[in-house]
Amino acid sequence: MVASGYPHFGGAIGSYVTEGGIYKLYASYSNVTSFWVYPNLVYYSSSSTIPGYQFLSQ
Repeated sequence: MVASGYPHFGGAIGSYVTEGGIYKLYASYSNVTSFWVYPNLVYYSSSSTIPGYQFLSQ
């Protein structure tokens, strides 16, 4: 899963896409990775949890 928010700190998940929505690794450079995703599989959640997923901070 790729998410735009801060659920690992208790904040909202925001826009997110799960593994099935990611179809191509676009670029990876200096600890930044870009993905191409299917736009119709991008979702939004104002919650900090989604059943079946665990968000961890490092």
